[in-house]
Amino acid sequence: MSTAVDFRLRVVPVRASRCGGPQVSRHSPFEVQLCGVERAVLEQRASSRSLPHSQVVRARIVLLAAEGAQNLDIARRVGVCVDVASRRRKRFCLAIERRRRAISMAAEAALRSADRGPESLQK
Repeated sequence: MSTAVDFRLRVVPVRASRCGGPQVSRHSPFEVQLCGVERAVLEQRASSRSLPHSQVVRARIVLLAAEGAQNLDIARRVGVCVDVASRRRKRFCLAIERRRRAISMAAEAALRSADRGPESLQK
């Protein structure tokens, strides 16, 4: 008595991973420059054990980027994909740029209103 075993190959489409491709390190156009307060806040977040893991990883990525590390090195040290390191660096730089621009615009507006005199504040 023999039993026939059916060995059919099932083809399952596999989605390509974003991290699965060749890892190429190139110089990022986004350079992270931190002031003392920003660095202190990020260092506190990076060493926190109570914050969500995603916030700790973001802080570590930005700190390493501020030290001048390339995205590939950051990804390896933090344990994320290069795309994640690159995206976090870019988002941080753009957010800081927007914040600094808003502060300078507010300062310019305050100076303009101060030039008009105290009667402009009472309106």
